[in-house]
Amino acid sequence: MVISRIQHSGITLSGQVLNSDAAAAGGAAPYVLLLYSIISGNTPSKMANWAGIWNGDVSALWSSQPISTGTPPDYAEGQIIIPLESFPYGTYTVAYSTAAPGAPAFCSTLSFRGTIIGTDPFTSVIAPVKALAGNLTVSYQTPLGNSPAANNNWIGLWAGQTAQFNGGALVRRSVQGTGAAGTQVLDVALTAGEYYTLAYSSAPEDSAISATCTFYLSAQQ
Repeated sequence: MVISRIQHSGITLSGQVLNSDAAAAGGAAPYVLLLYSIISGNTPSKMANWAGIWNGDVSALWSSQPISTGTPPDYAEGQIIIPLESFPYGTYTVAYSTAAPGAPAFCSTLSFRGTIIGTDPFTSVIAPVKALAGNLTVSYQTPLGNSPAANNNWIGLWAGQTAQFNGGALVRRSVQGTGAAGTQVLDVALTAGEYYTLAYSSAPEDSAISATCTFYLSAQQ
């Protein structure tokens, strides 16, 4: 079968640190102004979404606690304020999580390496690679340092053009890989002439979806 009409959706980040010099002069405290967009159907407050900033590169996400955190409002696009006590020169990483603190459900990151402007934005991605009558091969990319198997990541597939945040997938499988990026085969009956939607989840909860991809299957010509 032929895969076409692919449409991706993920959680994107941009932002900067404000008042970074004012604090050193005894003025207002610095803070991260983080701009985000999320997947349609996600309700951040209900689904315990949050963002944090770490001292270090992306590897710090998996080995230390954030310096500070902030929570997004219930909008598809908006701003998150992450307060800081200070912002000395160095390397920092901001990450967005689709599950409550305590679960390493990081799906999007932004780097601050000696600068107040966020650079190198990363967004988790899932995509179909090959479709047969009885299975679907998919590829995924998650933040560097993530171990999908250890962190209970999963992949789901829904009929139609929407992934659900409360279950109901045609098939749901735990990700077996230990690397941040990889491929996996889903055993599932597929029908030509139909739309399907893949979802990647960064935590075991149904609501922790961090990336989706809708595609159309047509009979091979």
